[in-house]
Amino acid sequence: MTPDYGVFTTRDSYCFLGIGTYKSSMLVHYDTDFIICVDDGCVFNVCADWLHEGVALVLKPGTKNERERKKQLTMSNGSRRFLIKDDGTILVTNSPDLVLGMSVFLLLYLVDRYSSNQAIFENIDQISHPVNSSSNIEDYDGIKLELESHAPYGIVPISKLVTIKNKLHLAFRVLGLGPAEDSLKDIFLVTVLI
Repeated sequence: MTPDYGVFTTRDSYCFLGIGTYKSSMLVHYDTDFIICVDDGCVFNVCADWLHEGVALVLKPGTKNERERKKQLTMSNGSRRFLIKDDGTILVTNSPDLVLGMSVFLLLYLVDRYSSNQAIFENIDQISHPVNSSSNIEDYDGIKLELESHAPYGIVPISKLVTIKNKLHLAFRVLGLGPAEDSLKDIFLVTVLI
């Protein structure tokens, strides 16, 4: 079976892992450290090497030889090392309090415009009216991003702030579905250029 997640072009390439039907399950093997895809040698990795609850798993290109394997065993924080337990769980070797699982809340993804999975927002008439950039933004409370299509849910952050200290200085939070009362508030600003 050929993997359908594309071709990795660089060592920095990755592909997010998700939950699907049992028929589409990946074929893997375990070498007591890495969970390795049979088809292409890619390995499971904690996204951004950030060992915290709520962080996604990705596939990354695996090692090509024993020297690379030894290097990956000692690099970063062990984000590619997993331990398979007799009770059926898989945990992160260097953070045994973290196991593979599904998020309580669904992640927010881009979908086809006509997909039945599209998010339809409540209060769209309020959300789509911009606040003038000359207004005092501190006085504006915002509009909750509640969903009509997935009531009683809204768009919520489902991870802590992830900061990656590299040359790009990235910081982000993962968004997903959660209780409407915890929804993020939107402020749609219009900047007037003269």
